[in-house]
Amino acid sequence: MEVTDVKKPPLEMKEHFFTKVSFAANDSLTEEDVASSKPFEHDFKCFVEVLTNNKDPLLHQVRLKIVVAEKEDALKAYDIEIEVVGLFRPTREFDTDEELKGMIQIIGATLLYGAAREYIYSLTLRGPWPPVYLPTTSFIPAQSAPSPGKGK
Repeated sequence: MEVTDVKKPPLEMKEHFFTKVSFAANDSLTEEDVASSKPFEHDFKCFVEVLTNNKDPLLHQVRLKIVVAEKEDALKAYDIEIEVVGLFRPTREFDTDEELKGMIQIIGATLLYGAAREYIYSLTLRGPWPPVYLPTTSFIPAQSAPSPGKGK
């Protein structure tokens, strides 16, 4: 299938970088643990912060922090805490500042999550336990959120 109707996204990611990477394989697991019927699984907690540049109000910083938490009745293979920061600029005007901030939070966190997902998978792929692949997630709030199709 050829995609011919490619549209410019509402935001442009200027750059992203990792400001914190904490990664440790769980060395307390025993042979009995691994031989048990418990699967290797993790819970994940995500924290998103959006900041605006004082000198350039159209430049926004999104900070995404992901922490791996222990899941009940599962083996925790790794302790992971990662923080990734991205700089975003809108590519079009928005009706309100609230709509712009919502779009930055949703799209910014989604793009950074994808980068963190690949980074964590790459790190854990070479570890002693099965690799960690973050689950698909959505950063759209449960209540009504701005639609990516709206705006000027």
